[in-house]
Amino acid sequence: MDSGRKIFAVAAVALLTVGLAACGGSSNAAKASSVTIATGVLPTVADPDPASADDGQSAGYLSRQMSGTLFSYTSLPENPDTATTQVPIGPELATGATTSADGLTWTVALRQGVKSQWGNTFSSADVAWTIKRALDRKKTAATNLSLINLDTKNPLTVVDDHTVAFHLTKPSHLFEDVMGIPSLVMFDSKAVTEKAGAADPFGYEWMKKNSATFGPYQVGTAELPGRIVMTANPNYWRGPAAISTVTFIMMTDASTRLQAVLTGQVDYAPSIEAKNLDQIKASANAQPYIQTAAGFGMYALFVLNNPEVGDINLRRAISLAIDRSSVIATALNGVGTPATSCIPSVLGPPKTADDVQPTAQVDAAKALVAKVTGPKKVTIGFSSIYPAGSVIPELIKSNLAAIGVEATLKPYSSYNTFSADEAAGKFGIGMMAFSPYVRDASYMFHNLLVTGSPYNAGSFSDPAFDAATDKAWSGVDEATRQQGLTAACDIVTQQVPWAMLGQATGFTAINKRVTPYSATTVIAYNLKVS
Repeated sequence: MDSGRKIFAVAAVALLTVGLAACGGSSNAAKASSVTIATGVLPTVADPDPASADDGQSAGYLSRQMSGTLFSYTSLPENPDTATTQVPIGPELATGATTSADGLTWTVALRQGVKSQWGNTFSSADVAWTIKRALDRKKTAATNLSLINLDTKNPLTVVDDHTVAFHLTKPSHLFEDVMGIPSLVMFDSKAVTEKAGAADPFGYEWMKKNSATFGPYQVGTAELPGRIVMTANPNYWRGPAAISTVTFIMMTDASTRLQAVLTGQVDYAPSIEAKNLDQIKASANAQPYIQTAAGFGMYALFVLNNPEVGDINLRRAISLAIDRSSVIATALNGVGTPATSCIPSVLGPPKTADDVQPTAQVDAAKALVAKVTGPKKVTIGFSSIYPAGSVIPELIKSNLAAIGVEATLKPYSSYNTFSADEAAGKFGIGMMAFSPYVRDASYMFHNLLVTGSPYNAGSFSDPAFDAATDKAWSGVDEATRQQGLTAACDIVTQQVPWAMLGQATGFTAINKRVTPYSATTVIAYNLKVS
């Protein structure tokens, strides 16, 4: 396992992942044929290219609309809530896959008759070109391919027009999951090469204002980072999406997003502060949509290349001092559950003897602080669109004051700036949240710990941890994977490279002119609603 790899797939960062496809002909189709979303996250560079969204923002908010991955997370239209449940991975542009006896070859059968927005038919050539482009780009899509141990020297073989064989350097049970990550959208290679021209063979410049995929949406106009319009792909293989036009407008401030939906300026406002839930319920124009079955994890990452948190006693003390029950009850208005283990319960974590309590363990924390020889001061960096804004960091600041640790809050309105400062060690604790695309605990370990964080800051590496996560990462049966996860959890909780805070049940504010069903399709983890 390469502990230096950058992995951005969790896109965690997109606090609520946005999907938009509600298929034409559904009895639950939206009332409105167009919607406007006030989002706090859009790329800070004018580039909606899903394969190169380094910070995960485009991957979470834009490429899921373009979709067209080989596999995807499925949901059932008769039960809209399944769109936000941890549902299984299933075929999308693929119809299925088989694995060789040694686990090193995945043969994928492709769906036939699929056309892009430009009218070109999907084939093996598009898959081969997309993988070649991803490896050439050396950004998000490429790092995600490394998760499945893709052989970069011989990544795949075109068997025929509708079959490809992927070659791995070692087996991976996450092949289908990873091939459903938004950054691995399949491109219409013919359209890109023809329209971008010989000077831009992979369409890197052309893709900043355009798209060429096989999913339900395409780029209409791109005025990033402020605004982007997505329009329905008329050739989408399931039929044109019921929501024909989707406009994303950048509104960094959560209160501004809330007012926009309450006054009818926009239809959807993700990542609203939990304290406003009652206000939304009382509104004549808006309603909350609560993701009752799904959640995202909140954690405090210790940026280990910052000397503020170099003392393990201080890290342990901070973790013990955080009152997780108060975080959920106060900052999240009770919409969520405290996290006492090393992995959010949504991923089915093992329990360890080192699990923390949901309430603060003040005396134990003070005893550890007494062992700290250096300064007892920390800087907490956090995103201003973090759930509950600055409320959670303020609560933690108060918790730390109770054990004699001084905290300074450092808010960020840009994920790019946050990630750069995190990587540079400009604060000791980073407050973040994540919604895992790959619903797998060993994947989350690999992403958050082996690489340091979704932004690759302060890498944590320990030989015993690496061995345990390797076992979980490559385990083909659940018992083997759980053994690895349990061992890795023990190490994590002992060394405290980060502290899990809670599993929040997210909600968004919705204009009442749009049905809850279409709301589900908008904030769903999965893109397709068939």
